[in-house]
Amino acid sequence: MQLGQVVDFIIAHNKRLQEAEKAEELRKNKPRKRKATQADINAFFG
Repeated sequence: MQLGQVVDFIIAHNKRLQEAEKAEELRKNKPRKRKATQADINAFFG
């Protein structure tokens, strides 16, 4: 491999890692959804 190829590979690899980290961070920060049960509805309306 030539030096330019190595540098290009490292840049591409780092970009993929950064994209994966961003996707993981978004997934962690996203609130989880679930269906409300009858108990939830009763608690909400008192």
